[in-house]
Amino acid sequence: MSRARSLLAALAVLGASALTGCNPYLVNLRHDELRPNAGFTFVDARPGGQKSSGNESLLITSCDYGIYRLGDDKFTPDRVAVLRSDLDRALGAELAGRKVTLKNYTVHFNLSGRLRGQVAATHSGAIPALMNDQSVHGCAADDLTGGYTGNEQTTAGPPLIVVIDLEVDGKAVHARWFENSPGADVVKTGSPEWHEWVSQALRSATARAVGNVRTAIGPGGA
Repeated sequence: MSRARSLLAALAVLGASALTGCNPYLVNLRHDELRPNAGFTFVDARPGGQKSSGNESLLITSCDYGIYRLGDDKFTPDRVAVLRSDLDRALGAELAGRKVTLKNYTVHFNLSGRLRGQVAATHSGAIPALMNDQSVHGCAADDLTGGYTGNEQTTAGPPLIVVIDLEVDGKAVHARWFENSPGADVVKTGSPEWHEWVSQALRSATARAVGNVRTAIGPGGA
């Protein structure tokens, strides 16, 4: 095996252990009381891959390296049920009789900067430097795999990125939220701070989606 291939294999193992380890990233959502019914039709049409948790990539040469996707299994209660309820609470009268389709709902914990920095500290030389571009935080500034631009990050800890895409009677509504880490380190998963931090990111993304829905359907829901 060549040195480059050996290095890739070693870095993949490092990424896997750092991203998953024994930490499942479970989230107890802080939320308002769920509304059992809505005056609009709600359809969950997300791609199947968004519903499951996992690493976007363990290959350090990939732009998606170091990004972990939080799927439905990580959230209690069901994050989609919370979203539908929050939309009903904020827009019930304006959405009455309409069809709301959830096209995308992604939540990513982007540890790329932290992991690439660890790799750079332990693997020096020309080949590792070429493989490990520390300026890369994802494949695009706004995508469905948790990418972001460096100037969005204002704290040293790994951030959360939430994307919600809806269709309201066929009109596309896009909302994205970047939640900076509250400090310089990784938020300890399972702690009260972790649950509140993730919940806040989802609340903020939902609030942005609500505003964008209002813009899309016009004043008074016309």
